[in-house]
Amino acid sequence: MPENDNAKITLVALVMMIFTTVFGFANSTVAYYLMGYSSILFYLAAAVLFFIPFALMMAEYGAAIKSSDSSGMYKWLEVSVNAKFAFVGTFMWFASYIIWLVSTSAKVWIPFTTMFFGSDQTQKFAMFGLNATQVIGILSCLWMVLVTFVSIKGMKSIVRITSLGGIAVTSLTAILLVVSGVILALNHGQFAQPLQPRDVFTKS
Repeated sequence: MPENDNAKITLVALVMMIFTTVFGFANSTVAYYLMGYSSILFYLAAAVLFFIPFALMMAEYGAAIKSSDSSGMYKWLEVSVNAKFAFVGTFMWFASYIIWLVSTSAKVWIPFTTMFFGSDQTQKFAMFGLNATQVIGILSCLWMVLVTFVSIKGMKSIVRITSLGGIAVTSLTAILLVVSGVILALNHGQFAQPLQPRDVFTKS
């Protein structure tokens, strides 16, 4: 019985897990910093051409094959195409996660230092005869060990952390909107980037 309880998650926890991993808080701010208002078009295009179709596809697969003993990406591809494509697709999916996890484990220290020191301090991490890049590499390995340790503890541990992360991301987004409105009001409605009539939404 405890094993079954450990294997089940609620709908809210699942949504928080997806929200935490897909929508990173830094994504929107970095996009605006690098591209300005023109990033809006890319977000709209991504929503229409990728996120909405992807969500509909996942919902369709999940609803169509929910009665199967084993579901998931491999089963979806096996039923819709064949076992060979199912293996290749699943292998590519999980192989890409290795690259994503490594890059994320290195970047995670930037918001940590920004939170405590007000700016990115990762270039000052040189210590013990190692340069900053080598120290970040060691910290990234330790981060991966921590993530692996939490993961092998079971679904409940993952749900707790991702739920907390989802709440944090949602709260930070709300705070960003409120503070942005306050700053806009204090600046008497003047935007940080002037709204040009023609190029503002198309030119980075």
